[in-house]
Amino acid sequence: MIDYWSHFKGVQLNASIDATGARDRYIRYPSNWERIVEIFDKLNALPNVNMQIHCTVQGLNMCVMSELFDWIKSKGLRDDQIYLNILNHPESMNIRALPTELKTQAENSLKDYLHIPKVSDTIKYMWAEDWHDKRWKEFVAFNTKADELQKGNLLEVCPEFVGYV
Repeated sequence: MIDYWSHFKGVQLNASIDATGARDRYIRYPSNWERIVEIFDKLNALPNVNMQIHCTVQGLNMCVMSELFDWIKSKGLRDDQIYLNILNHPESMNIRALPTELKTQAENSLKDYLHIPKVSDTIKYMWAEDWHDKRWKEFVAFNTKADELQKGNLLEVCPEFVGYV
């Protein structure tokens, strides 16, 4: 297919990437981060291809969005090549379900990234409602089951949750 792209003036590719490394694998099991990077680099190097990262912001990545933004910048992408989409369902994985302390941690980690489109709006959305009391037990149960089925370890991949699950 890539051979055909040379016949076009431009090709827009949107890559769904929610985190880096082991966290990406945890969120998008059974993804392979090294393979994602390899393919991304190959496509991003094509002269007529415009890459955009579409990230679904959720409880599992909100506290470390800065790591993804730094990776994106290291690949030479501009801020306008980042698109943030807030996960709505299941509500237990929504950023509004995070404990207050983790919301504060997330906001503080994003202070240097407020120039990226939708980052400020995402922070405002996170604080607009508190779903922790009604949804946190579901978050824990969901990820406990995911760990069991995928032989994963939430606390190893997302250490910010130590003391909360």
